[in-house]
Amino acid sequence: MAQPWSQVASSPQYQALPADQREAARQQYFSQVIAPQLPDDNARAQAKQQFDAQFGSKGPDFSNVKSASQTVQEAPSLGDQAVRSLSLAGRNVAHGLASIPDIVLAPVTMLANKGLEAAGAGPQYRFGTAGDAADMALNAAGVPNPQDLSKTERFVSAAERGLAGAAGGIGVGGALAGSANPTVSAVGNIMASNPAMQGTSAITGGLSSQGAKEAGAGPVGQIAAGLVGGLAPAAPAIGQAAVQGALRGGEAGRQVVAQNIADFANAGTVPTVGQATQRPLAQGAESLLSKTPGSVTVMKNAAQRQGDQVSDRISKLADSLSPGADSGSAGQAIVQGVSGPGGFVDRFKQQSQNLYNKLDQYVPSTTPVDIGQTKQTLADINAAIAGAKNTSALMQNPKLVQLEQAIAADTQGGGTLPYDAVKKIRSMIGDQLSDFQLTSDLPRSKLKALYGALSDDMKQAAQNAGPQAKQAWEDANAFYKSGQERIDTLQRIVDKNGGPESVFSAATAGTKEGNTTIENVMRSLQPDQQKVVSAAMINRLGKANPSQQNAAGDQFNMGTFLTNWNKLSPQAKSTLFDGYGPQFSKNMDSIAKVASNIREGSQYLSNPSGTAPAGAQITALTGLMTSLFTGHPGVAAGIAGAAGTANLAARLMTNPTFVKFLATKVDTPVQGIVPAIAALRVTAKEKKDPDLKAAADLMSQSVNQSAQP
Repeated sequence: MAQPWSQVASSPQYQALPADQREAARQQYFSQVIAPQLPDDNARAQAKQQFDAQFGSKGPDFSNVKSASQTVQEAPSLGDQAVRSLSLAGRNVAHGLASIPDIVLAPVTMLANKGLEAAGAGPQYRFGTAGDAADMALNAAGVPNPQDLSKTERFVSAAERGLAGAAGGIGVGGALAGSANPTVSAVGNIMASNPAMQGTSAITGGLSSQGAKEAGAGPVGQIAAGLVGGLAPAAPAIGQAAVQGALRGGEAGRQVVAQNIADFANAGTVPTVGQATQRPLAQGAESLLSKTPGSVTVMKNAAQRQGDQVSDRISKLADSLSPGADSGSAGQAIVQGVSGPGGFVDRFKQQSQNLYNKLDQYVPSTTPVDIGQTKQTLADINAAIAGAKNTSALMQNPKLVQLEQAIAADTQGGGTLPYDAVKKIRSMIGDQLSDFQLTSDLPRSKLKALYGALSDDMKQAAQNAGPQAKQAWEDANAFYKSGQERIDTLQRIVDKNGGPESVFSAATAGTKEGNTTIENVMRSLQPDQQKVVSAAMINRLGKANPSQQNAAGDQFNMGTFLTNWNKLSPQAKSTLFDGYGPQFSKNMDSIAKVASNIREGSQYLSNPSGTAPAGAQITALTGLMTSLFTGHPGVAAGIAGAAGTANLAARLMTNPTFVKFLATKVDTPVQGIVPAIAALRVTAKEKKDPDLKAAADLMSQSVNQSAQP
């Protein structure tokens, strides 16, 4: 390896040369020793500029260089050493701070110089880095620039420059973080985050770069070594952030992923990457993968698996209320719960009787009750039509005519009946109004009119008996009126032709607009009967349409579930599902969210008809997947078109472990493909997951190919 120029220039042979020959020797040294190590004209021009600035066109003056023995005898004092160290440190700090813009400008400068080179511009027409400009300015200002650094001093300088740059960047980031502009603020937060990690990375990066330089590596090798060394302290976090940032975005995206994973878990399944992130990029990738050779089966199987898992979850939720419930069993439960023995009608009659019996405490059974309203109502019901006496007789109900005649006979001499007699007549009519098997020979409308007239007569008797009797009457009458209105609604349901299935359909009709009918039904049933109705509704929500149904008739369809769920009003959902605890309702909501998520995701980049659009989509997939996973679009575009790559991408996008990985949080918001691969390999090893390992291999292959000349 050639000697450093500082050693050549201080040798007796060089000092013995005339001035013009020393200059020629210096130029020859640069062209034969330094220039061949540099990758391009731009780098050589910059190095030449620095070489000339440091050593001067006439070469440094070593006339006062002493011999080795003299140097040992005249070692610098501690004061001289301190001044030298401070001078180096100050210069390194200034260089590090001045290099902060290179974080952003270095890639731009590189591209610009390549453009100039391609255009044929000479080496003198090149842009230098901010750090180079700082060194030139320091030289011009006369800041001491010790030219013969020891190896230790060179490493210390590299670490100091890196640390100074990191500290300055953190300071700038803190200032930017307070910006009102959200983008500027986000950049500032990134620059200012985790200062300890940034400082450590800056030092290790500087030392790695200097080590590569000492080993004879060129500028590219030094940059690569600095990058790897700087990333090393934070490799796990960087790798995690790199993959996560590409797929889900920042913290807001992480929260979306975490919530979607929780919703899918409540629905009994795990989302794909597109479903978890809900980002068009990932959703579009999955849509294309579902149409790309090599990945079609993977995506189809994932969709089928999700459908089966959600279907199983829905079945378990329904069975937790009432195993095997369907529309038939729900209809039977409604009939039994409303009109069967011990059903709502029986309970209503008993409670109504109890309330009216309370009135007996204040009104003696023999109290005369004027039934003038009752007699007048019967007369109106049975009145003959003027001029059509014979026709009227045919239209009159014989039982009501007989009832009018009997009451007239019982009230001869005063027009009253005992309170107990009026009460029992009214109760008998009330029982017939509550009887769902009422025959047509006693019209319901006329019975209701007669019942109302008897009630008015009893009301007057209660008012005459005092305030306590009046209050007891009002309580009993209000209860009866409310219950009778519900019975009127329930009768239209229970008497539905078509069997139990029709009863269930009638009970759940109108749930899109509100919940009046279903609420009346559910309030009339016992808890176990309510569960049968709710379970049957759950099972019916996702039942596939006849055209999509299987032979067993139990095929589940996610789209049908979502459509039927959206047809339920919020009030109806509350009536049907809120009575079984908050977690049950949450699970139902989660299933609906999952169904909506899946349907929305499938709309992205849907495949139009025709082979040309399909081919264009597959081409788009190629670029998409490569940029997504490798950061090297040019290289990855060649491998992403293969069916094997599409298959791997599909397996990764549907991998539960990888999806959950996206929801974890990191504190280092930086990116790097090399540590990303390492992090992915670690996860694959821990989970023993061949798909994750294959993804890491693919990413590694892309990086290796892109590094080749």
